[in-house]
Amino acid sequence: MIPPSPTLEIQSDMGSLVLYDPSGVQDRVKSSSTWFRDDPLATAERQDGRIAVWPMSAGKATNRTYRVRCGASLNPDTEEPYVVGRADPAPLLVQSEEREVFLGPVERLPGDGAGKRLSAIPEQGQLIELPPGSYSVTACVLDWEREERFFDDDNEPTAEAPPDFVLLLEEVTELPQPSPEVEPLLHLIPRKAPTASTKVRYTARPRSVTVIDEKPKRRRKGGGTTRKSTPKKAPIQVRALRPGEMGVGARVRHPTYGVGTVTFLREGFPKAKVTFQGREQKVDKDDLNVV
Repeated sequence: MIPPSPTLEIQSDMGSLVLYDPSGVQDRVKSSSTWFRDDPLATAERQDGRIAVWPMSAGKATNRTYRVRCGASLNPDTEEPYVVGRADPAPLLVQSEEREVFLGPVERLPGDGAGKRLSAIPEQGQLIELPPGSYSVTACVLDWEREERFFDDDNEPTAEAPPDFVLLLEEVTELPQPSPEVEPLLHLIPRKAPTASTKVRYTARPRSVTVIDEKPKRRRKGGGTTRKSTPKKAPIQVRALRPGEMGVGARVRHPTYGVGTVTFLREGFPKAKVTFQGREQKVDKDDLNVV
């Protein structure tokens, strides 16, 4: 029986996810880390199933934090409805008597003297339970970020939010052949062309005008000066956005960063500032779709 793993938050500077039996790559502890850093998909360890590697993203999105878990099946209520893509099956060979494999960023593979012992590090993976055997692993990509119910008031995923990726494990008698080319998992999310009902309309945030008193100061008899008090700035008025309208506070999707909230937008400027998972990014407005 394949036990389900907890959902882990994983961040990789190389933008790749790895699942492996530590006992199968102990000979790499004293090797230079270039053995996997140069091209983790081309390693002999991936070809024979000692490690399974998936690029999660490319370009600027490599520093994102992703939610990942392993298991034998998808949750029919909170995961299966949101699956939009699946990668080709990858081989995984587990021989450890410890019944553990490591799930985390590819940087946690052994090398440069590190990797003999694998401790749990926030956003850097941990050991999870998996019995010895031969496995076929299919990475499923979930697109769930359009659902408001999975975000809290700070625009962060709730504990009930689905993972971004689920690695489905199936025990097999013969390992599958690894795919020579693996597309970044995030690219498996189909880009939806805007329709007439969701066409983006930009709205500028109205600002108040403060009039500065330019009249000369009047001297009082006591030697002091008086001036007219400067009127206080009126609060910025932000009207409620219509459905499908782009503006400050709108929920938008970006093809690389996912779903976020617009924090700055100005008419005539090609860029907008959007907060994705607590990080503000400057992106092209043409790449945004209102959700």
